Amino acid sequence: MREILEDIVRCTDQEPGFFMRDSKFTPKMRKALKSGFPKRRIPSDTGKNTQRALEKRRLISKDGVLTSQGVFVVLEWLSLNNQCRELGLPLEELSYQSTSKPEIAAYKYFSERGYVGDFQEGDIILMVIQALCLDELTELNPEKSREDACRFLKAQFYDFELKKKDLEPLFEAIQKTSKERFTENFKEILGEPIQSPILGNEWNQEVDKRYKSYPDAAKAFYDAVGIGPLERVARKFASNPCQFGNGWPDLTLVKGNEVRFIEVKTGDNLHRSQLVTIPIMQPLLPATFSVLRMKKQG
Repeated sequence: MREILEDIVRCTDQEPGFFMRDSKFTPKMRKALKSGFPKRRIPSDTGKNTQRALEKRRLISKDGVLTSQGVFVVLEWLSLNNQCRELGLPLEELSYQSTSKPEIAAYKYFSERGYVGDFQEGDIILMVIQALCLDELTELNPEKSREDACRFLKAQFYDFELKKKDLEPLFEAIQKTSKERFTENFKEILGEPIQSPILGNEWNQEVDKRYKSYPDAAKAFYDAVGIGPLERVARKFASNPCQFGNGWPDLTLVKGNEVRFIEVKTGDNLHRSQLVTIPIMQPLLPATFSVLRMKKQG
């Protein structure tokens, strides 16, 4: 896990755009990388043309050692079981009725066991961070617009990144904002539930229920996680909002002091953004990250 994390961190630090890039690989290139993954070195009998192609893409060094980018490419190709093993993520299974959406079925399962939270990836933690610095977000807004400061945090941080804004006041605000002010700000950001004609009635009904309990879930998350970890996540998020605004697990769950982030899967493996965000954010939070494979029943 530690070696993989170091490879992923190096990728984000050295070449942030790497994760947005798609490359085509010949069967020989794939075979060489996959065969070399366990020992981080491609086989000695790999053809010279294949070696040159991999080296040109910065996936191996001149002596055939997989670079951090090469390791990550193979990680994308692994099965879900093997991805979880490499990342040290517990993999659990749960059966659900085929009439339900898997994320909602999983959320209901944990709700019945005393957890509060959300089934839309990353919403709670990013909105909690936003609520803690909403007043400063308003000050940083070009029009000093409170309404604009309540929009998606990812979009705002991306704007700040482009304009090279000093975000230290935001991080200081996270440390100083009172719980009462945080609660008021969170409700202001939350606004009214947004209905989606695409996701269907079940999803919209659950969103309506969630909005009624959302402030309490946010306060529970705030209490369980603490200010220090939230500031650390905010700093990391601000370093690359396009990347770290994506890839959060589907479920955010809290019960007492226990915090869980659970990625819900049916048949696919972990996606590129998840392979970056999960292992990088996990050490910053007092929380358990895991994967839940859902199997249809009936």
